[in-house]
Amino acid sequence: MKTTNIEILEVIAKPWATNKDIEIILSCSKSKANNVRQNIEKQIIAEGKKLPPIGCYIPMKRVIEFLELDEKRIIKLAKVEAEINAFAKTKIKGESQ
Repeated sequence: MKTTNIEILEVIAKPWATNKDIEIILSCSKSKANNVRQNIEKQIIAEGKKLPPIGCYIPMKRVIEFLELDEKRIIKLAKVEAEINAFAKTKIKGESQ
C-alpha cells in the first residue's frame, strides 16, 4: 500500500529515524529500508561522526538528505490530502443524514 503524504510528514517530523520510518517513507520492504539505513550509517561514520549506541537510530535530517526528499512539496501535498479528507468526511456525513 502506498504511503500518503500526511503519513510521510508525520514521520519526517521526528528527529530520529528507524528502519520502520524508512519503510513508511519509501513504501518498501524491511530489507530495502535496512539497506538504506546502513548506507546512511556508513556515510556518517566515514565523516568521523558517531551514532547513538542503540544502533537502530539515524538522524532524520540525514534520511531526508540521502533520499533527496522535498519537504516543502510533502507539506503542500499533505495539506491538500487533509483538505480532501475533511471534505470527504463532511460529504459522507451529509449524505447519511
